[in-house]
Amino acid sequence: MALTGNINLSQVRLIDKFPGAVNNNLGIPTGGWDNTTDNFTTTSIGQAGSYPLGTKIMAYTDSSYVKGWYTMAYLMYHSFESVDISADYSDGLQVCSHFDNSDAEKYILDISACPYYVVSNELTAANSDISSGAGVAFPCFTLESDGTKSSVANQSYGDAYGWFWIGGVCPCRDVTRLDGTLGLFIGVDISCDTLMRKGPVMFCASGQYGMFSIDSSGFQELTTMPVTMNNGVSDLAQAYVDTSAKA
Repeated sequence: MALTGNINLSQVRLIDKFPGAVNNNLGIPTGGWDNTTDNFTTTSIGQAGSYPLGTKIMAYTDSSYVKGWYTMAYLMYHSFESVDISADYSDGLQVCSHFDNSDAEKYILDISACPYYVVSNELTAANSDISSGAGVAFPCFTLESDGTKSSVANQSYGDAYGWFWIGGVCPCRDVTRLDGTLGLFIGVDISCDTLMRKGPVMFCASGQYGMFSIDSSGFQELTTMPVTMNNGVSDLAQAYVDTSAKA
């Protein structure tokens, strides 16, 4: 798959695939989605986040390029070795998906599976669900890993709590990290299929991270990926490309 094109996040509409209903009694947190109170890295066992994990809040953005509703979720980011969440998208993978591994801090009683709210941007690992069409989550914060994978597992810290964009239009006016360096409210640009078309898309992380269209022509090289088609739209769709947004 040739990911030689680029697309701004203002043209992407995420599909919310995380369980749970939106809490209509909550609004944008004090200090915004990227405030340092809600978004933090744990430094000791037993620290709790500002909101119950899995909390989902919907808000409206009135950006010049993209207007509409979006959904945020309060999730736990698992720091995978030295992989960081950076403000610079050119640094590499800056989007997360469910992370299924027992070395995350929150594994409840069954260490063979992590709860849905544990996510990581280590999408090339075998325990990432992105290739199965799982929900994707864009972090609103910047952080550095607390250490190596072994220290996270053995000392039970290194994970982080924070807000993630999981659905709807891109809140690039409300979250600095999602807007890129130019401050134009068009959203940071990410790699995409050379012949990107409007409609359902999927994220991939095979050597290079980006998006590709998932119509019949987009699956030509994906002989090992399970595909379920429903009225011409794959159940694996994680987002939609909207050509009405400016970029």
